Amino acid sequence: LVAAAEALALAAKAGVDVQQMYDIVCGAAGASWFFADRGSRMIEKGASKVMSALPIIIKDMDIVYQGAKDLRCPVPLASAALQQLLTAQAMGLDRKDDSEVCKVYEAITGKHVGTVERNDGEENLNGLDCEIIGLTGKAGNLWNGRRAQIEGYLKEEERYAILIENPNKSSHQRVKVRRNNIKIADGDEKDDGRNNGSTDALANAPSKRLRDRLPLIKRRPINCSLIGIGNIGGGMARALLRSEATATVTAHDMASDLVTTFHKEAREMGKGSSSRPPTNMGEAITKDTDIAILTLVNERQCHSVCFGGDAGHNLLSQLSPG
Repeated sequence: LVAAAEALALAAKAGVDVQQMYDIVCGAAGASWFFADRGSRMIEKGASKVMSALPIIIKDMDIVYQGAKDLRCPVPLASAALQQLLTAQAMGLDRKDDSEVCKVYEAITGKHVGTVERNDGEENLNGLDCEIIGLTGKAGNLWNGRRAQIEGYLKEEERYAILIENPNKSSHQRVKVRRNNIKIADGDEKDDGRNNGSTDALANAPSKRLRDRLPLIKRRPINCSLIGIGNIGGGMARALLRSEATATVTAHDMASDLVTTFHKEAREMGKGSSSRPPTNMGEAITKDTDIAILTLVNERQCHSVCFGGDAGHNLLSQLSPG
């Protein structure tokens, strides 16, 4: 809980779009049920509906702390988290939802984490196409990135009913998800008239501060290639698939199953660069590639990808001059 608040507060302070950061983390290695659930409330404007009051988690953390003390086992992270929760309580948030602990960081940084318009399930989304995002665990592995259709809001369960294609059974299945796990498909979003048929990279940039400071620059959507789409890169790659700034998104990884799955998703969204998944660096990065992104584990892997292997199969040999 406190780690989620701290991460989102850092993103807000850095000028990062907290909604985009939330979406990427939910699909990457940092995903957890707590981050997905509490994080969705932290990034919304206004006070959160009380789903789990702050004193409850303070009581639970105090039990953990006292138990560790009796066992003479140091728990510095739990202690630090408890102090942040007590600070929130001292700020008058005693009867608020525990996700309001992010207000402690907002008071320190001067930047609001809650910048996304709140939705309480009252909007009429019935019949719209959407994309599933941010689910964790096995559900996330199965459904994230899949297109679906909204069949209505179940008020009693505070969930949306979604008709989604089941990739394993070549059939359709109905699932229930929260609003923060739904992204309305781009085709259903209204054009504000600024693009005039082309992508305005800065008008669509996450950071409004960047938009205000720099002149608008019109450019074509880019062809992007990612090397490494594991726990971290997978979330970034799928965020790029959803972005209006990309024309194609190609991915390469040592795990061929990850590449095959991502290639299918890219093709379904009209952003596949070829008819079949790339099997080597030469197929992943071509003369049409505008930007290559490495999301690898360590320096050794980066050096191997950039300079290792046979000529024609490393990044350096594939890059165009300039």
